[in-house]
Amino acid sequence: DGRVLVTGGRSAAGGVLASAEVYDPVTGTWSATGSLAATRFTHTSTLLPSGKVLVVGNPASTEVYDPATGTWTTHGSLAKDWGRTDHTATLLPEGKVLIVGGHSVVGFMASVEVYEDTGAQQAWRPVVLSVSQAARTLDVTGTGFRGVSEAGGGGTAHSPSDVPVLTLQSVAQGTLLRVPFTRFSATAVRASLPPGLSGHYLVSVLPNAVAGGRVALIDTVAPLAPVVTAPVNGSLLTTRTPTFSGTAEAGSTVTLEVDDSSVGTATASASGAWSLTLSTPLSEGTHSARATATDVGGNDSVASSTVSFTVDTLPPAAPVVTAPANGSHVNTATPVLAGTAEAGTTVRVSINGAPAGTVVANAS
Repeated sequence: DGRVLVTGGRSAAGGVLASAEVYDPVTGTWSATGSLAATRFTHTSTLLPSGKVLVVGNPASTEVYDPATGTWTTHGSLAKDWGRTDHTATLLPEGKVLIVGGHSVVGFMASVEVYEDTGAQQAWRPVVLSVSQAARTLDVTGTGFRGVSEAGGGGTAHSPSDVPVLTLQSVAQGTLLRVPFTRFSATAVRASLPPGLSGHYLVSVLPNAVAGGRVALIDTVAPLAPVVTAPVNGSLLTTRTPTFSGTAEAGSTVTLEVDDSSVGTATASASGAWSLTLSTPLSEGTHSARATATDVGGNDSVASSTVSFTVDTLPPAAPVVTAPANGSHVNTATPVLAGTAEAGTTVRVSINGAPAGTVVANAS
């Protein structure tokens, strides 16, 4: 739930402590909680998929903290009766905890132990076979998602609650999140993911608090809006099938719209570059284009800035010379020539076959 549990350690006087405290980063305050059953230091604390915390080592006993009640429950002791210190404790995808190495009164240890806080038989444990994500929807498939009961001769039955719990635990930060599901069965769970998740997560299904899980890459962070770098805004194009290009999140699918209609998609390279050449010619005249990006997690970006451009592939009509009039006489060696042409075109004037100058036709 975002709070931090601090357990045991040594006091300023050097004594070993059994006290525990909880820090709330939202309020910035500390509060006392239930004390450990044994004084400890150089032990390990592991956040379990159930939201409880397993404390192991120095001494050999183990304890589990329940944040809902603020109390500790003593569990079985380590196989090595003299305990461990400075060891490691790693949460496995199936919800067990792997305890490795460390040292004791007899020296350094190479042994390994596996801890199971529920005491469940392996046949009771759910198995997660696949985890897939589409935008904010998470689909988990497997077996045993509705639990096992020994009632009625040991046959398989629904868990007492008939509802599994689905949790996500960040591999990088260790934070635990309970995810609401939209539907479930004995072999599948579908859940709605919150925004802002990015990275590898241990996805656990817990019927009757017995966990089964799998690590998966989850991404619910929308990519940044792509950028259209070509054609340049306000440019004039002399082709009706231009090539559009720009940048976007690496690996994302860029959807290009011209005049509010989708005209195709492109995949951004590892460097973020993308390009798309139109297969259907555009009409003559002014057009607008924008792009959106969809990342590998199915998250959509907002649209890019709109780029406007003009397609002009047809030659202009011949200009008309209106002055001097055809066949007229002028009494100057530097006459003023005038006429009409397509607005914005460059008119090249020649006299007796020799270039005499250029001029741009005005808006009229």
